[in-house]
Amino acid sequence: MSFEFAAGDGTVGVPVNEGELIFAFKAKSAFKEVKLDVFAATEFVTEVILAVFAAIEDVAEVILAVFEETVLDIEVVFENMVLMLEVLEATVFVNEVILAVFATILFVAEVILAVLLATVFVNDVILEVFEAIEFKAAVMLEVLDAIDVGSVAIVAELTPPTELTDGNAAVPPKSFVN
Repeated sequence: MSFEFAAGDGTVGVPVNEGELIFAFKAKSAFKEVKLDVFAATEFVTEVILAVFAAIEDVAEVILAVFEETVLDIEVVFENMVLMLEVLEATVFVNEVILAVFATILFVAEVILAVLLATVFVNDVILEVFEAIEFKAAVMLEVLDAIDVGSVAIVAELTPPTELTDGNAAVPPKSFVN
């Protein structure tokens, strides 16, 4: 089955046969699958971020415990500061992990944006196909209105048909039933 459009036959972006229309719908389906994969990756990244925040909570609890144990004794203050530096060194690693997670989130967001932009293109192609179909249907309706379908006059024959033969056989045909 092929589609013939009154305007746009063979022009860029206007499918002219069923195969191209099917391809447009399959392309949109493929983009939806990519979006689902991207959302799954985003879910994983979110879980990593939550794990990092849980680790930061543990570090914050250690820092609070150090502050609670701190007294005005200089030796204790010095020992606590050394411990705090060790905790801050661990925090640097956690911050690097957070930075890597945010970089991954940025990449995933860029992929989602690319997928959405491609989906917009596919939707535009499908919209053009529907507009061409709508135009063709409008033309067909105009043609049907112009020929006034259903009001064609019926011609009444006054004489029955005869078979034209030579000689004595030139008689009207006989029914097979008789």
